[in-house]
Amino acid sequence: MFNVKKLLMPSVVLCALSGNAMAEEQEPLDFSFEARTEVLNDSSVGVSELDQNTEQIDSAWEVTLTPELSYKPNDIFSVNASYDWSRKEYSEQDAFNLDLGSLHLDASAKLQGFTLGSRYDRSDAKLSGEDFLILTQRSVYVARLMHQRWYWRVSGITKDKEFPGRENRNADNAGARIDLFAFLDNAQLIWALGIASDSEDANDALLDHRGLAANVSLTRKFKMLGAKSEVKIAYRYRESDYHNYDASISASRLDTGYNVSLGAKAQVLEHMAVIAEVTHRDQKSNLDSAAYDEVVASAGVVFEF
Repeated sequence: MFNVKKLLMPSVVLCALSGNAMAEEQEPLDFSFEARTEVLNDSSVGVSELDQNTEQIDSAWEVTLTPELSYKPNDIFSVNASYDWSRKEYSEQDAFNLDLGSLHLDASAKLQGFTLGSRYDRSDAKLSGEDFLILTQRSVYVARLMHQRWYWRVSGITKDKEFPGRENRNADNAGARIDLFAFLDNAQLIWALGIASDSEDANDALLDHRGLAANVSLTRKFKMLGAKSEVKIAYRYRESDYHNYDASISASRLDTGYNVSLGAKAQVLEHMAVIAEVTHRDQKSNLDSAAYDEVVASAGVVFEF
């Protein structure tokens, strides 16, 4: 269901690098728009943020609209603003229908070969028409591109989580993240690695925890029947170690889990591409309601302008 991921993606980095190379040819102000529609099948509908899982299969339809505005007055400063609006509607499990709006603001400057920046993200989620989660994330980062091939980024991140009607889950989170990217074969092969650590302090002491996460992905770009295409495989591991003793399980809670996904994209028209993805999520926990095993398969089209 709702998975906020405010972390740098390889495709975003690649676009930024390409944009820098052509800065003198571009206008300072640039606007783009993306519309995406997908159908998906979920083997176990649930809400991980609430430790709820139905273990029921259902299909859904999802649409996402993303306008984006970039301003780059010179080779030093850059500002980017975007907004994602999405709606996910299930065929039978309508209690899990999700509306999500996310605002993203990023400002950066290049100094002595380094990029220094600050980012703000806010996501408002509604579950079955009711306010569900407000997530606010702020980060500062330093990054550098080396030899036009290696790109690293170090981020300090804080998050505020608000759950209307479930105030015991409200929490403050602070952490750090390191990302490394390699652009090989003229940027047709992109390898990414990320490591993150955070600590969360919730209103309910039973939800206080320390988290560790690692992810790795490989993206291959190629042409198939003359069309630009790409395939991406990604793996993410997450461990959440809860601080306090939970009498209901006679232990401190411990969650460990992973996501593995395989996705593909093929450009069929100048502004249209088809997409498909299969994701397996497996989380183990000594709290039964937090454990689940889920496979989500999706397919759809993307329009980019």
